[in-house]
Amino acid sequence: MSEYQYYEFRAIDRLLTDKEVASLHAISSRARINSTSFVNVYNYGDFRGNPKALMEKCFDAFLYVANWGAHTFMLRLPKRALGSLECAPFQAGDNLRAWCKGEYAILCFGADELETDYEEDGEDWIDSLLPIRADLCRGDFRALYLGWLAGVQSEIVDDGQPEPPLPAGLRDLPPALRSLAQFLDIDADLLEVAAEISVDREAAKPSSEVLSGWIATLPEQEKNSLLFQVASGEDAHVGIDLMRRFQRESAKTAVSEPSASRTAGELRAAADRRSSENALRDAERRRLEQERDAQRQAAERAKCLDALEGREAQTWDQVDALIATKRPTDYDQAVTLLTDLRDLANRKNGATAFQERLRNLCARHAAKSSLLRRLRAAKLES
Repeated sequence: MSEYQYYEFRAIDRLLTDKEVASLHAISSRARINSTSFVNVYNYGDFRGNPKALMEKCFDAFLYVANWGAHTFMLRLPKRALGSLECAPFQAGDNLRAWCKGEYAILCFGADELETDYEEDGEDWIDSLLPIRADLCRGDFRALYLGWLAGVQSEIVDDGQPEPPLPAGLRDLPPALRSLAQFLDIDADLLEVAAEISVDREAAKPSSEVLSGWIATLPEQEKNSLLFQVASGEDAHVGIDLMRRFQRESAKTAVSEPSASRTAGELRAAADRRSSENALRDAERRRLEQERDAQRQAAERAKCLDALEGREAQTWDQVDALIATKRPTDYDQAVTLLTDLRDLANRKNGATAFQERLRNLCARHAAKSSLLRRLRAAKLES
């Protein structure tokens, strides 16, 4: 099987400079490069650049997919929107790492040894995941929790490690976060167990009255300065900064604490129990479906035999006529009719008479090996 590696970098907050674009061409002569993206696909060889260094220097998102089951997704955010202290409780080894470089915080979500389809196309992923960056800037930490949960699943997180602050809205993930859960291959039962005590996100949001009241308390000079920055485009992250400040200062935030402290080991054990319960339910559902199918098939079979009753003599004549043609398809039809005659005979306690007549038929056509082979396959003739 040939190799497949997909690399894609995206610049979101600003366009790349001509110098930066030229430096990317120096890394790869065959990549697709423009002022917002750098895309490279490898079917042999390796990428000569350093994704971590490129993220620290000029890109805001990075995606990597390899056909041996490796997935990596990085995001770069303003450090003032997401600091290291906020990321710390969620870090989970290679499943979620966070570090700061200059004015930015960089997150790296990863999963390895996944069961992937060789035909998987990396281009299908990044656009579905990019909305997570804006959500994180607004203080939505559900992506961080999913990264930590991937670490729980892979057992990178120790059994005794306590659960980080539980974000609201885990029971109703938007498309981008569902894509992240799929990208990290998070078990559905584990996610379901973890989300059980997560409060509704709408309920956790501050009301417009509370937010309006908080804004009203800001000093007039500060509000004027903020409005100027918005109007002039001097700072693209003014709104993000303001909301993050409100969340930190407000008693009511977008994060809900679990009603009882849970550990990684407890979540894994609960997911195992849920998986076993679901497996039992699925097995029972399949059993009931099979039972219904068997009942339906039995009813249809009974109806077919009812229609045959009283027409046995004509059906034996039809069998003889079909065999006489010596055509394989007619042999198949003759075997079907003989099976019906046998089942009707068994129902009427006439099995002995049927077997005697069948033996006579086989004796008459002993030279027709193709017919006899079909009769044996249908368990009509031994």
